Amino acid sequence: MRNIIPFMTRVPIRGNFEKARNEIWAFPLLATLTSSLPTLILYLDLPMKNILAILSLYSIIGLLHLDGLADWADGVMAKGDRKKKIKTMKDLNTCIAGIFAVVMVLFVQIYSLNYLPFYAIFLAELNSKYAMLLALATKKPLGSGLGWYFMEKMN
Repeated sequence: MRNIIPFMTRVPIRGNFEKARNEIWAFPLLATLTSSLPTLILYLDLPMKNILAILSLYSIIGLLHLDGLADWADGVMAKGDRKKKIKTMKDLNTCIAGIFAVVMVLFVQIYSLNYLPFYAIFLAELNSKYAMLLALATKKPLGSGLGWYFMEKMN
């Protein structure tokens, strides 16, 4: 598990990227690490707990998923054929659709924590790790990127 921690989080430890794909079995265990601080914040019922929990979560896992959401929203809103949409998604600039999507998702995340049990972030992280394993198990990559790299070792 030591090799997937630096790959999947912002925790500053050394790992070997080549060995990380041999540890994909540990993705669900990683949910415990990534959600421990946000879950503790929600459990202790600290002031501004929802904002602090989301900030701590993204401090641990990084903003890669929010960046992907922004790219996806930009691609969805782009006019044109599939090639044009993919080109928009790969553009380094973020358009208003991407900004809007990220802001709305953050609002929903922060607001919804009032209505969920304190361990909801743990369950969400666990679900996301299982979803990654399920996606890898399909062995149908969209290209030759990181997904393909990890699918190659999936059994």
